[in-house]
Amino acid sequence: MTFTKEYQLALLAQCADPTFMKEVGALMHGDSFQPELRPIVEELLTQFAAGRYLSTAQLTQLADKHGQQLPTPSGSRSFDRAEVVKFLCYRELRRSLAIAHQKHEEGDFDAAIDVVSRTKERFPQLGDVAPDILSDTVVLPVRHNLVATGLDPLDAILGGGLGDGDVTMILSILGGGKSSFMVGLGAEAIRKGHRIYHVTLEDPAAEIVNKYKANLTATVDPDWEVVKTKLRAGSGRLYIREHPAGCMTVGDLDREMPKDVSLCLIDYDDYVRPTRRTGSSYEEAGEVYGELKRLAAQRKIPVVIACQAKYEGYNGDVIKPEHAANSLEKPRKATHILSLTPSNALTEPTGEKWVLCSVAKNKHGRAGNVIHIKANFATCQFVAGKVE
Repeated sequence: MTFTKEYQLALLAQCADPTFMKEVGALMHGDSFQPELRPIVEELLTQFAAGRYLSTAQLTQLADKHGQQLPTPSGSRSFDRAEVVKFLCYRELRRSLAIAHQKHEEGDFDAAIDVVSRTKERFPQLGDVAPDILSDTVVLPVRHNLVATGLDPLDAILGGGLGDGDVTMILSILGGGKSSFMVGLGAEAIRKGHRIYHVTLEDPAAEIVNKYKANLTATVDPDWEVVKTKLRAGSGRLYIREHPAGCMTVGDLDREMPKDVSLCLIDYDDYVRPTRRTGSSYEEAGEVYGELKRLAAQRKIPVVIACQAKYEGYNGDVIKPEHAANSLEKPRKATHILSLTPSNALTEPTGEKWVLCSVAKNKHGRAGNVIHIKANFATCQFVAGKVE
């Protein structure tokens, strides 16, 4: 990333605004700083220390005095505050991104993303600039075996859908639609020819089968022969495995899951145990996600897992990662987090309800978007609406 002399002069022109004066000193610490601008910056800092601010006209005179032509803020190129702050924070960003690049070279892509995320937290004024800087510095691995969710806006935000090595948390309160949403994901994948492994640790397998029937036939009282005809028409397959609650480890999942599976769905995380036991339920909850990430990477498939949100701290707004029950290690280790917040105030005459789907964490792009989804919980079908 190179900042030209013209760019720096334009920034200095905007530093006549007192709101930027406190950040002017950072100009002198960037690796791309132009030495001939040092006298101007030093004078600005001297004036600022004395409690005086230079007008644009005075700043222009100062630049002329040192043989520099200062462009006006209304010139041919305009610089918004995000660009200015990006420049002023450049040195610190460069240091952080060097670490991220090292982690990338070592193949630890999650650690590279975490470094950038922490940097963005330290510089909240960067807004959406940090991901752009990351893309210039760290090249993320090419994603393969993408499985579309069937919700076009969500697929676009996730970079094409769910990819190999991804562990996506579906986070919601009790009765918020986690199980139905996962059936919707699985049914859409089946239509696209994928082979799905659906693990249920809470609901009976027969209930999950009925949900898939309802989705694939778009009726709450499906004809099983119609369902079988639809399945035979494509190459998609559905495996459903029922486990008693608390009796499945990630090692069991690896041994039992067929080799031809292209998407694994797990409902839900509190009933899964890690292969390596530590004696701490908090640590073990996070270890489950760590082991699932390794399994997803080895199998080259995406894994989707439901997670209960606690009511403590939840006030009816969009559910956030910190609402995950039992351990904050779970959202920290997940590659994506999709939170589902029921909107009881918005109900269609047909009985369909609106759900707010927040992309709370996104390894492959920007997080924070909220997608309005019309949900038919009877048939486990979901239709994307507007995106915020």
